[in-house]
Amino acid sequence: MDVTRQEDLRERNSAALLSRVVAAAEPPSRASLAAATGLTRTTVSALVDQMLLAGLLEEVDPPGP
Repeated sequence: MDVTRQEDLRERNSAALLSRVVAAAEPPSRASLAAATGLTRTTVSALVDQMLLAGLLEEVDPPGP
């Protein structure tokens, strides 16, 4: 796979994740994002980590019992 295709795929996957986060009533977990998008947990974690570093997302504590 060439670099351009990998970058395009990463951008589409990132957009899919962001749209799920924006549409969610509550902050979604990485596992729920993986299930909703069909991406692996590893891919979701890598993309979320990049978005956190870029300031696009903010990690919050899960709701208490």
